[in-house]
Amino acid sequence: MKHNVPDHVQELLMHAFTRRVFEDSRSVYQATGVPGKVLKAELTREPDEYEFYILRAGNRIAHLLETCRQLSDAILYLTSFSPSERMKKAGITRHSHLLYTIENFIIRTSTLYDRALKLVDAVFHLCNDPKECRHNTILKNAHVERTPVPDRMKALRKVVDKYLQDRNSIIHHEAYQDNQLRILEMYVLLQRELKLAGAEPSEELQDLPELTKDMIYEIVWVKTREFEKFNTEIFSRVVDLLSELDSEYLRQKQRLLQLCGHGEHYAPTG
Repeated sequence: MKHNVPDHVQELLMHAFTRRVFEDSRSVYQATGVPGKVLKAELTREPDEYEFYILRAGNRIAHLLETCRQLSDAILYLTSFSPSERMKKAGITRHSHLLYTIENFIIRTSTLYDRALKLVDAVFHLCNDPKECRHNTILKNAHVERTPVPDRMKALRKVVDKYLQDRNSIIHHEAYQDNQLRILEMYVLLQRELKLAGAEPSEELQDLPELTKDMIYEIVWVKTREFEKFNTEIFSRVVDLLSELDSEYLRQKQRLLQLCGHGEHYAPTG
């Protein structure tokens, strides 16, 4: 099956707001960070308020974009399955691989919204504890509420909520409920039992391998298109949100530059 997904993540990376925040973060980290500490970043001193603001905004948008990348990558995982001998010995089947990939995609749809809330919190410099970055806490804040950002977040949430019931089932109950996946699981288990028993399949099970192959193809075909459509919608909403956040980021940045004595441009203090 051909995998042809538009590079939505690249569009987000090239967004003016994203590039601005990353460039500012790079300057601040060069001034405050311990050289060579990339994976576990450390600072040589306590950042001032401007530096704190920039570093937090950079961290929050990086986390949001990582979730977007994971949602995009999920489509490749759906269409690719080349199990190693170790995976085979562990009992990983095409069914378990599909179930894992689909469930992870659904869970990450809610993760994306949570991380978008945290980005809004950072850009508006609300400084809420991460555990308190909830829908009402952030979007009903007086500073946020007077801007178009709540409308952008509501549009984002509307798309995410398409998977809310499935996400809650996965997290709080059993597993993702899908008739085709249940049938595929039965096919896979039947084939495994026949192989372990060393028995020849009965006449009615002669077509089981072909039925299994067809079922896998259908599930992958349907889910690939479903996830592609979702990603197109959700990444479009993320672009709208980033565009709306840009002006507030610039406002806060200029305010904090003056407050911390940097003037018009960032001047690190050693």
